[in-house]
Amino acid sequence: MTDGTNPNDRIERLLARKPVDSLLNAVREAEHAFPTGARRKRLLERATAIFQPQRSNVLKLVIRAVRRQLELIEFVGDRIMPVPVRGPADDGVVVKHRFANHDVSAHVSLTDHNSEQRFAVTLDLWGERTEEFRVSLFRDGREIASEVPRKGRVWFSRVAAGNYRVVMEAPGHEIGQLDLALEAAAA
Repeated sequence: MTDGTNPNDRIERLLARKPVDSLLNAVREAEHAFPTGARRKRLLERATAIFQPQRSNVLKLVIRAVRRQLELIEFVGDRIMPVPVRGPADDGVVVKHRFANHDVSAHVSLTDHNSEQRFAVTLDLWGERTEEFRVSLFRDGREIASEVPRKGRVWFSRVAAGNYRVVMEAPGHEIGQLDLALEAAAA
């Protein structure tokens, strides 16, 4: 039984009810109350593994379509543009991320194709020599589309619900990846 004075109890209560940003800020502010030594290290490694990407070259989006609206379930990236967590599908969801010397924004919106709900995925790339990039869309480990950016933009239209990986490459090296989970909820 806990009396609420133990710092670990406070952290457990925060984990149960705070959004990720608020939780990370609270953890940083309460760092002096953390355990010391090996226990502290394990706790920080656990929190980092849960809330931060393991690789800085990976951007992650999990989006669900519900009744012509998009719901942002999870994202890992530098900044989300000011769109609601759930909003009109035509506006979409935008996340920006910096990969080394290149900025990438990923915009996901809904579209219809033969009366079927599909996703449109647009990537805007800024930085040096983006005209030499190749952006490839993979599903189940198989490349299903590949484009060279036109004026820094790549657009994959009519993408079905599923799990995807978008790989951005420059000649000789990988720039970054976007892990993308697109879900279509039943109406």
